[in-house]
Formats: sequence, C-alpha cells, structure tokens
Amino acid sequence: MSLRRLNEKRRQGLTHHQIIAVACDIEHAKEVKALYEEYGLNAAVVSSDDPEDAEDVIIEYKKGQLDVVVNVNMLGEGFDHSNISIAAIFRPFRTLAPYAQFIGRALRRIPEGNDTIDNIAHVVYHTELGLDDLWTFYTGQRTKAERKKVLEFEYYREQGKKQDRDVGEVNAHGKVVVNTKEFLTDGVASVYQDEIRESIRLQELKIQNVADMMKAAGHSESDINEYKASQKRSLDSEITEKRNKLREELIREELHKIHKEDIVNRVEELFVETGIHPKGNELPNRTTSVFLKNSGTNDAYVIKYINSSLKNRIKRGIDEWEAYDFEQARTLLPQIIQAIYEKIRNLEG
Repeated sequence: MSLRRLNEKRRQGLTHHQIIAVACDIEHAKEVKALYEEYGLNAAVVSSDDPEDAEDVIIEYKKGQLDVVVNVNMLGEGFDHSNISIAAIFRPFRTLAPYAQFIGRALRRIPEGNDTIDNIAHVVYHTELGLDDLWTFYTGQRTKAERKKVLEFEYYREQGKKQDRDVGEVNAHGKVVVNTKEFLTDGVASVYQDEIRESIRLQELKIQNVADMMKAAGHSESDINEYKASQKRSLDSEITEKRNKLREELIREELHKIHKEDIVNRVEELFVETGIHPKGNELPNRTTSVFLKNSGTNDAYVIKYINSSLKNRIKRGIDEWEAYDFEQARTLLPQIIQAIYEKIRNLEG
C-alpha cells in the first residue's frame, strides 16, 4: 500500500514524494529495507545505534537520493523534511506520544505542492498491529484542535481583529516575541530595550546640547552640572514610567490570551457535549435579537453572545479592561456558558 501511494503521488503530484518507515529493531529494519529494494526503490536504515551513518543517510534522503528511510529509535520531534508524505508503520506502539511523533513526520506542508494529492499525508499500517484505537484517538485529538482553531477565528473576527501570533513564535523577521514571565524576570524585553535605549540616547543628546550652549553662554561648571543632574533625574523618572507602562501592557496581553483560551475551551466543550454543529444555524435562526441573528452560524452566535454579555456586565469593551476586569470575566463566564446551554436545550423543546 505504501508503494501504491508513493507511485500515485509521484505520478499525479508536483513534487518528489518519499516514504518514512518505522521498524522494531535494526534486523527488522534491514528486512523492511530489503523488501522496498526488491521493488526497485532506494532505501536505507537509520538507527540511534549508529548516529554517524544515520547523518549521512539523512543527508542523502533530504537530497532526494533515497525513496525510503527505515527508522529505528531515530528521527524524532526535531526532524523536519516536507517531502515525506507517507508514514509506513511496521511495528506496534503502546502509547500515543511516540505514535503521534512518528506520524507527525509526514504532516509537514509542501509549499510548492497542491492540496489534492501533494499535501495529503497517508499513514499505512497492518490491522494486526492493533493500532486502530491509537489512530481513532489521534484523529479525534486533531479534530478537536481543528475545532478550536475555527473557534479562535470566530473569536477574533467577532472583535474585528486579526488573529495574533502565539507567544514565543518566531516571526518572518526573526525576532522572538517573549512572554510575560520572561519580561517580569529579566526586566524589559529586548524589543522594548531598544526603544528605551533610543529614547535615552536622544534625551541625553538633548541634555548635552543644552549644556554646551550654557557653557558657550558663560555659565559656570557648577550650574551646568546641576542642570545635567536635574535632567538626568527627570529622565530616570520618565524611563521608569515608560517601563511600568510597557510591563502593564504585556501583563494585560497575557491576561487577554488566557481569557481567549478559556472561552475557546469552554465553547468547544459545549458543542461536543450538546452535539449541536458549530457551523449550523439553529441558534441565530431562533433568536429574537437582530444583533445575534446576524451571526449566521452557531459558533459565531455563541462567541458574540459571550463577548456582548461580558461587555454589558463589566460596562466596557475588552480593549479597556484592566487586570481586575479579566478576573471578573473569569467568574462571570461559567454563568454565561450555562445560559447558552439552556438556549440549546430550548431548541430541542
């Protein structure tokens, strides 16, 4: 089956697809390698027992010189090669973590590929390996993650905002957005240090220019030093205030992130427990509120209902919330979710 999928992908796709296989041990891996070679494929074994040879194999594999690499306790989470689109399993797995890690090697998107054949991953295994339960659980977890992505999209869309990057993700320019813990531990993060350093440089330049003019005008050295000391004290106070504001803003952003995750998790659980489809329209169709009726779908309705309820009770929009407002929202949210449960039960009545 893995051979069939490989030939199909290479025939219909736009890229050089490759197979990653996993075996029980080195001897078993050599047997699997020989089977692939019988069908004319270039195959090799990588094992944690021989890291130097494995490095050479991986280089050949990434160059496209190998069709198949058979893995034994190697190629873990850090291994990334987008042309892998078929995961062939020749060994049992007892737990989800290594199973999911192996499958993950075939899930990297191929930028130049198309989504109908190139960017479809195939997982091939024999039913007697007893992996059906792991597969069911794994795909269920991924489905849950996809549902949450949709809910996050609705959350940001309802607020009229673009979805933010996750904290800690490296952006296109290579800068790392640090989290609040790092900010509070290490002082002002580097992205803000640059801003503050520039502000200090400009202020100090201004102070020195005035001091030079004072000297040219005949002021005493004592007067000039007193002026400098006074301006430095003022600058220190200004910088301290600026740092505190930046710190407060990062804390608020962290609280907003936690608040969003709380909403998404509760709403995802609501749809699972009630069985109502997020993209259905029962809730907006049955409401008498014009504001909520315009939601169009159940998930948009729920997010809009939550946000508007919180705004009405806290008396201001989320962009104006302080730390204590997020705490109040945390206590109010279960009541609001319960009200939505009641509305869904009324649909059935």
